[in-house]
Order: sequence, then structure tokens, then C-alpha cells
Amino acid sequence: MINVPLYEYECTECSKNFEVFMSMNDTQEVCIHCGSSEIRKAVPTLGNKINKNDFKSRVGDVVKKHIEDSSKELKTEKKRLKRDF
Repeated sequence: MINVPLYEYECTECSKNFEVFMSMNDTQEVCIHCGSSEIRKAVPTLGNKINKNDFKSRVGDVVKKHIEDSSKELKTEKKRLKRDF
């Protein structure tokens, strides 16, 4: 399997960014949106790739919530069993 890098470009004509998979020896000549040759390689920012919502809750908070939810389910199930027997 050949790994092909992903390059990000910015078009100065239409102001849109786009990504292209291509070999390191290849070059992108035109914008994929408008066909302009006025493009340049953009420096990808890592901050744009990371979903900050994934990091809002800490592991301890997730575990605590799971324990609380499980405890509620257990209490509900106990009540149901007592009622049925």
C-alpha cells in the first residue's frame, strides 16, 4: 500500500481552501473550485483539525456519570423486581 500525502491549498482568486491527495513529486496547478491557477500551498493548522468538544469532559467526569447512571438503573430494576415478587 502506498501512502499518498494530503496537501492543502488556498486559491487567491475565489478564496476557498481545498485538499488534494498526490505524490510528493506532483504539483497542483489549478483550483478545484474555480479553475484558477492562482493557488498556493496553505499551512494546515492543527487546531482546525481537532474537535475541541471531544476534550471538554475529563475521564473522571465520564466515569462518575456512568456510575451515577448505572446506580439509577440498578435502583429502578430493584424496585421492579420487588414489585414483581
